[in-house]
Amino acid sequence: MQLSAAKIDPAEDVLEVGGQKLATQLLCADNNQRIEILDLRGAVASDLHGAFEEWYEQSKRTKCLEYLYSVSIIAQPAQGCISRAQHFDLIERIEKKLGLCKRPRTVVLHAHYDGREHWHVVWSRINVGKGEAVNFSFDRKKLRKVAQEFARDHGIIVPLSMRSRFHD
Repeated sequence: MQLSAAKIDPAEDVLEVGGQKLATQLLCADNNQRIEILDLRGAVASDLHGAFEEWYEQSKRTKCLEYLYSVSIIAQPAQGCISRAQHFDLIERIEKKLGLCKRPRTVVLHAHYDGREHWHVVWSRINVGKGEAVNFSFDRKKLRKVAQEFARDHGIIVPLSMRSRFHD
């Protein structure tokens, strides 16, 4: 899903990658970036590997195989930057729309040395109290709607492919 100043893509390969490999990928800085963990909530561990392991252990009490849900937010430099406050606004909107409010999550910033940034947000889908996973259908359609509303509210022009269609 695209937003002119931000791109939000649900990671489809979280199950294949596994939590530990995903944590390693999120923390792997190449020559062009620095990494910052901006938020980590809902875990005793203070590191991604530990948090993802905790969330995996919680998922084993359910039938859920895809216990993590990941979204990437990639700013498009040609259309302006999105502030940290706007990023967190977007994340909160996603949480509300998908029913992920108060779920354990981490927010990781990858800042490239040329000024570009992209963000990764990973949630645990497991509701420990209920012993089940947060279920959300039509997540891509919901993310598209969130992106459209976010762009409207922040004066960001979205590309034609992201604009509302009659059937949306």
